[in-house]
Amino acid sequence: MIKEDDQISRWAEYVKSQPDWKKIHTKFINAQLEKRITMFKKLLKQKNGFKKAMEVLGIRDEESFRRLLG
Repeated sequence: MIKEDDQISRWAEYVKSQPDWKKIHTKFINAQLEKRITMFKKLLKQKNGFKKAMEVLGIRDEESFRRLLG
């Protein structure tokens, strides 16, 4: 297992050595968000998907969740 200090040191070294690290990092984060959105869209189409999505997210207020989804 990698220690937290080692991970921080590796990340700091990467940032120092990669001038375009922000672009790479942004692309990675956006891809993660897109995958999560796609997963939830599929989940919402399933039988009881709305309830399952609420459960996964730990949401108890159905009305607020419906407003959040638009």
